[in-house]
Amino acid sequence: MRRILQALGVLEQVVGSLLLVLVLILVLAQVAQRYLHWAAPWTGELARLSMVWATFLMAGYLLAYPPFHIAIKVIDYVAKDRWLAVVKLFVNVVILATTLILIYGSYTLVTGGIDQVTPAGELSMRFVNAVPLIGLVLVATRAVLGIVIRDIPALRGPGGDAA
Repeated sequence: MRRILQALGVLEQVVGSLLLVLVLILVLAQVAQRYLHWAAPWTGELARLSMVWATFLMAGYLLAYPPFHIAIKVIDYVAKDRWLAVVKLFVNVVILATTLILIYGSYTLVTGGIDQVTPAGELSMRFVNAVPLIGLVLVATRAVLGIVIRDIPALRGPGGDAA
């Protein structure tokens, strides 16, 4: 299981990095277009979509690995032991609940009956909206794993017995 999670983390890093490199290349192409009097409007559209996709696809990785997601670490100094475990469990439950709501919304966008395409690149909006759906599923998976692997054992204490 640990190897699968590590492989998933590496895959998330690689895909996120490739998308950021793609953004860089496309933005440089846009700059070159201005000087070469050449027009390819799809470059700007694909650069924006790639940045959004990188954000969603890297969100699960950022939730799982240090320094974790954006957090206020003051509570780590105030709360100790089980109180801190309760706070971290609450955070992961809130993340999971929010993500599940967003997954439902993304799923309805992907499976909806409207067949739209992007203006310049003519990409199907079902494909465009499927990438954030995948990223949200990864975030939900990481939240569940955080609850099961980190938070619940921390609540039980060092011995692993229920308190």
